[in-house]
This record gives sequence, C-alpha cells and structure tokens, in this order.
Amino acid sequence: MKKILVMLLLLILIPLSSAVIINQVLVDPINTDSGGEAIELYNPLNQNVDISGWTIETAKSQVDVLFPKETLILPKKYFLIADNGWNESKDNNEWKNADFYDTITLKNQDSVIILKDNKGNIVDELSWGESSALTNPKAGKAFLRTQNNFIITDPAFFLNQVFIQVNIGYELNINISDDSTNPGIQIKPFAGEIREISFVVDDFSDIFFNGENIKVQQVNGSYIGKLQIPYYLLPGNYTLLVDKKESIIEILPIKDFSILTSSLAFKSTKEKAIVGMKNTGNTQIDLQLKIPLLKGEEEIYPKINPDKITLFPGEEKNVQISITVPTAKPGVYTGVVVFDIK
Repeated sequence: MKKILVMLLLLILIPLSSAVIINQVLVDPINTDSGGEAIELYNPLNQNVDISGWTIETAKSQVDVLFPKETLILPKKYFLIADNGWNESKDNNEWKNADFYDTITLKNQDSVIILKDNKGNIVDELSWGESSALTNPKAGKAFLRTQNNFIITDPAFFLNQVFIQVNIGYELNINISDDSTNPGIQIKPFAGEIREISFVVDDFSDIFFNGENIKVQQVNGSYIGKLQIPYYLLPGNYTLLVDKKESIIEILPIKDFSILTSSLAFKSTKEKAIVGMKNTGNTQIDLQLKIPLLKGEEEIYPKINPDKITLFPGEEKNVQISITVPTAKPGVYTGVVVFDIK
C-alpha cells in the first residue's frame, strides 16, 4: 500500500512542477542592467506551487538564482524575480516591487534562461538570438509569453494585471533583427549568400513574401516561418503578407563583388586573357581596372583594356582583357590587376 501512495504522490507532484512557466523577461533595461533586470514566473494552477530549492540557470551561471525554503507561488499568481536595487532602478516606477531579489546576470544577446526544479529537471526555458526563433531584443523591450510562444514587446510588471492576446482575423507577430536605426524593418542582404530570417506567427497560415509562398513549420510548439533573402534582391520596399495583413520590409542596398580568376598569364603582349567576375550585391557596380606596376628586367607602367567594367546585380561574366606596355627589355614581368568600385 505504501508503494501505491508514493506513486500517487509522484503523479500529483510532477504536474505541479511542470505547470510553472516563464511568463516575462526583461534582459536589457533602459536605465541600467545592474538593478533593472527581471524574470517573471506564473502559476496557472488552483493551488500553491512550492519552488524551494529551484534554480534559474543563465549563460553566465548554472545557479544564477536559488530560491530559499518556503518559497511559494500562489494560485493564478505571478512571481517576480528582480535584480538587487530593482525598486530604485526599474524603468517604470509604477511597476510592482519584486517577490524575490537576487543578483541576476542576464546577457542581452544570444543567451538562454532555464528554470529547474529542486531535482535539476528543466521546468521551462527561454532562448534568444543566434540559433533561436527569437531575435535579440532592443533596449527596454521584454520577452512575453503568448499562448504558444514568446513575442518581443513592451514590458508590463504591474501589480494587478491580466495579459491578453486578441487575434482579429489573423495577427502577425514578427521579430526580425533590424539592420538600421530608421523606423520600420530594414534588412541588409549578405554578400554572395542567401540570408535566412526566421519569424514567429500564431498558427499555420498562407504567408507570401515578394509573391512567393512561405511555408510555416511547427517547432517545439511555436509556428516558424523563414524568409529567404537572396543577395541580388533589389533595394526597396517589399510586402510580407499574412492573411491580407501587411508588414513592409525594406531591403537595403549592398555593393560587393568577387573576382573568380586568381591569376592571369600573357605569353605575349598581343594575347588576351579572360578574367571572371561576379556582382555579389544588389546594386549596379562600376569597376575601375588598373595595373599599377610590372616588375621584371625593369619597372614598367602598362595600360589595361578595358579599364572600366559594369556589373548588374547578381551578374557573373567573363571579360577578355589585354595590356599595352611601353618599350621594354625582353623578359618575364609580374604585377597585379587592381579592381576598384568607382
């Protein structure tokens, strides 16, 4: 009979532990990181959850926060963990005082928070930045849990609060690392590569970018869409369309090119050689070619033809070039061809 009782207790305790969630996290406060960071937990059950001996692991410490004995989260209540000095340093004076204070060390970028119970089991976790669907937040923004995932939004650590999420038709939650300080979303392509950008939506839906359908995948309870931004996509404004709801993404210009030929050899000054080149950006580039100097039996200053080449976005081509040299002693001469963007 004792064994049955133990098993029943375990069945009761496991849901209590796993029910607690990370609800809201502020990692990069506006005022100060020392005293302004906060982590909010939530107990959705109708009974207390004892978190004595639980820990919060961060990228800087396996035990960044350790909860002492008799630490409870009341039913249907939030539990705020904040930096020492929170009352004086918090971004908004109307935010509530914390339920527990500690010296929290949260990284602003590319990091993780892991909530563990007193047995070391993972109860909940949150990651952002590299290798995560969530981007690094801007200063003063918080991670807030919605039904299925986290979004980045304004923090709200008020004493009496109820978080709501309203979907009118379909609501797009898009979190994209911005490449500019200007208003809106600006994306700079990667030279010569396809840049992949992940964003979070609330459910499966038809999503279009630049006229192409974007597939949504479910990953760990979140719905993730991925944009493919080729390096040759022309600068300008593009529409991300989700069930007729529009978000404008501005593609920024990028100038870059690659030389596909490592060396050239002319058996005589009458011969021509072929050099391969590619525009790995999204704007037209005009290249200026020159040979500063050839060294051999003496130093000579040749001319190259053509000395100007135009490459359109994404264009790859082979160009025949020739050189004209002044009268010089017979021999083998070496030098370099310099390509400059005008």
